[in-house]
Amino acid sequence: MTVPDHQRRNVEATEVVLHDVKGIIAALDLSIEALPIGALKGPQGDAIYTMVRLLGQKLEEVDRKRSMEWAGLGGASEALAAEDVATARGEGRIEAA
Repeated sequence: MTVPDHQRRNVEATEVVLHDVKGIIAALDLSIEALPIGALKGPQGDAIYTMVRLLGQKLEEVDRKRSMEWAGLGGASEALAAEDVATARGEGRIEAA
């Protein structure tokens, strides 16, 4: 299956933005690590650590969903098992009328 050029460009543009978001999260994480020990104590520190962790989890979720979308368009994805690719392409499913 071949993905049309306009769909490929759209997916690639989104990948660039996701890459930037990953960089922002990594920079935030490194900035937190560079702070003096004890600088992020208490509820504010807990909130920051929680946000970084949750952002990482959400980014992983977006990456997976993006891979499913790409596979659904006919692209190849090494991040997905064959069963996931089949699901993304609607193979083996009977659609309700």
